[in-house]
Amino acid sequence: MPQGPLFTVQGTQQGTNSALNVTAATLVKGSTGRLSTICINTVGSAGTLNVYDSATTAGASASNLMYSLAYNAATAVAGAVFFLDIPFQNGLVVTPATGQVVSVAFS
Repeated sequence: MPQGPLFTVQGTQQGTNSALNVTAATLVKGSTGRLSTICINTVGSAGTLNVYDSATTAGASASNLMYSLAYNAATAVAGAVFFLDIPFQNGLVVTPATGQVVSVAFS
């Protein structure tokens, strides 16, 4: 019986660059790439962590929102890691929640 080609999956792509201890809206990368991981270093107290596909912090808006994580006191944990593997076209802007500190890995 004939078989089709076999494909292997390498898993989530790991970022080759990082931005550590992001505390405010930050342009992490100003060109095409891939967001691989977000780590919550400090939980914060309120608000939402947002990640945008934008070349500037001023250009970050709901129309280019890639990922959003609302603060939840019941589940917020320092050291939480989110493996995302999300491509972006224009740039990568990270806006932490109030009092939050995050680190991101990207390529």
